[in-house]
Amino acid sequence: MKMVKAITIAMVAFAAAVAANAGSIMSVVTDIKTKLSGDVYDTALAAAKSGNKKVMLLFSGLEWCLPCQVFNKEVVKNADFEKFAKDSLVFVEFDTKRDGTVDITSNTPEVSNLDLFAEQRVIQKSSIQKKFGVLSVPCAIILDKDGKEIFRQVGCGITAEDFIDKVKNAK
Repeated sequence: MKMVKAITIAMVAFAAAVAANAGSIMSVVTDIKTKLSGDVYDTALAAAKSGNKKVMLLFSGLEWCLPCQVFNKEVVKNADFEKFAKDSLVFVEFDTKRDGTVDITSNTPEVSNLDLFAEQRVIQKSSIQKKFGVLSVPCAIILDKDGKEIFRQVGCGITAEDFIDKVKNAK
């Protein structure tokens, strides 16, 4: 009987310790998963530095967001922008699906080749979105090679030509 009581007390103490530290345990697990698979933001900045390029972070919802679809058609899929992006940008798109999952695409192999679990893509997108205060989509953020924001376009009211000019001139 004493053994059962001792085991019960130990189990309750263990459960209380786990419950008290659940947030920090999950944070450590998330940090470990991110470090094992790579960090989108740091990888994009490293690629920008090595290629002497700017970074474009695009937050969108192509399945459900009409302005995102317009921005994608008018700017992102425009032939002039595609050439400009290839030559001048490390382009990273965070596309949030209806079910909350996130696709991360990039024109840079270093970012494209990151092997991220589904929950890591959501966590990294959310972290970067929070870092830059992104509240709506579409939102394109241009960073210099050191990670300083130098231009932001929210919404779809811009042509590819104007967008390219603004990005080229952003300092």
